[in-house]
Amino acid sequence: MANVITGRQLFADTVGTLFQTPVKINSIIYSDGVTVGDQAVLQDITSRPVWNGVMGADLEPEDTGKIGWAQGLKLTRIDSGNVIVYIE
Repeated sequence: MANVITGRQLFADTVGTLFQTPVKINSIIYSDGVTVGDQAVLQDITSRPVWNGVMGADLEPEDTGKIGWAQGLKLTRIDSGNVIVYIE
């Protein structure tokens, strides 16, 4: 599957640039990981960390609170599963 934007949701399962312009992030969910410790890492376009998700022992989706503004967004690592980014 490729990264898909639908309305105010972005479904990402492939490493790459998601937004090149500033984006306001409401929340991020990391789900469908297959192994405890799998990671998903999001950075802004200047490689500053925005969010790092780690799949827990219960393999349940990990949800963030409000993130706020990011200077662009790229998925730099995803071991398994997918990341859903909710934008405002």
